[in-house]
Amino acid sequence: ILIFSFLIRTWRWSVILRSVGHVVPSGVLFKSIMFGLLLNYLLPARIGDIARGVALKVTDHCPLGVSLSTIVVERAFDTFSLGFLLTIIGIFYYQPEYLWLEGGAILLTAGLLALLLILYYGKHFVVKILHPLIPNIEESITTLNAGMKDLSRNIMGLCLVFGLSVVAWFCDILCIYVSALAIHYDISLLTVAVAG
Repeated sequence: ILIFSFLIRTWRWSVILRSVGHVVPSGVLFKSIMFGLLLNYLLPARIGDIARGVALKVTDHCPLGVSLSTIVVERAFDTFSLGFLLTIIGIFYYQPEYLWLEGGAILLTAGLLALLLILYYGKHFVVKILHPLIPNIEESITTLNAGMKDLSRNIMGLCLVFGLSVVAWFCDILCIYVSALAIHYDISLLTVAVAG
């Protein structure tokens, strides 16, 4: 299940990268994703996501701003997909004690979408504030905005990325569920979805 999840994530990242004009071999993306996930398990604060972007820059000479901005777009789809999955699973396996978490997932999704909109429409304001701390922030935001603009024009690409995100997270949830069953631990699908 995990290997299938990695393949789905590789496909999704390649779709996002292609939307910003970078075609990268699947093998390079797969290795970068596995490297990043390994570091995410070992180190705090999603360091693996940054390392994944650096790995792509080193192995395929993809600009760091491009690789990191596409990972930000991925995370937006991840959050939206998780909120979607929690809502769907919550409808079928309703438990009131998890209602706050589903609401939190929806708020987190809305917050991330609002942040992306602020970066898109308020680029000059954000650059003015963050330039002293991050000198190349304008280039990164410009690359991210170009990627979001290109992806937003490709409705089929958006649908594909969302569908792949849902499948990837469902695989992660299913992996936890199967692992729990393997050690004879009785757990509900909703609890596993929350854990995922």
